[in-house]
Amino acid sequence: MVARAVTDRRPRTRYTIGRDAAVMTRLSRVLPDRPLDHLLAADLRSHYA
Repeated sequence: MVARAVTDRRPRTRYTIGRDAAVMTRLSRVLPDRPLDHLLAADLRSHYA
């Protein structure tokens, strides 16, 4: 994916990398902002605790 992003003639602005990011992308379509922010903060907390 990284090689494609670097070599693509017209690269996308953003790429979804990893299962967590894919889940958050899908959740953003169905959840309101505040609950989504809460889930994102909880996920980040688990990585930096």
